[in-house]
Amino acid sequence: VKSLFPWHVPAFNTIVSQALRLPPGLLLVGGRGAGKLRFANHLARALLCTREPQGCGTCAQCVQFMLGHHPDFHVLTTRRTLDTHGNSPIKGGERYLAGTGRAVSGRTITVDQIRALTGALSLTAHGPGSKVVLIMTADDMNSNAANALLKALEEPADNTFLVKPRSIKRS
Repeated sequence: VKSLFPWHVPAFNTIVSQALRLPPGLLLVGGRGAGKLRFANHLARALLCTREPQGCGTCAQCVQFMLGHHPDFHVLTTRRTLDTHGNSPIKGGERYLAGTGRAVSGRTITVDQIRALTGALSLTAHGPGSKVVLIMTADDMNSNAANALLKALEEPADNTFLVKPRSIKRS
């Protein structure tokens, strides 16, 4: 995981210091190129870590996250987004793309993906930390998928965080 940008550090430290009081849904907003995905990845690792609030980088939870195999880190995205990001931490999103049907173009998040995700979130965490969902492309959800995700936000599982990076449009 690449290091945080210097302008991220104060906000990151504030958020992780309040980890016990964080809401289940977090929207990270900033301009294009501000490093929202990098920030989201550091936040996810910190929420999964059991040693240090900022994420130690050496415990089993952090190592699993950095290798892209943490069972409590979930990514909600499309095939197209995965293909454009290459070998980044979002590759965990592939587990929700299997079996989505022939009609799926890879450009839409389907209700089947949301059902698979919410099913995984309803289970007990594999590790002692939290469960974290990185929502990459919320705009790519069809209406059924959006409604299913809304239910997950309204009735979140314990110790579960949904993180969405979003760019602001400049006029």
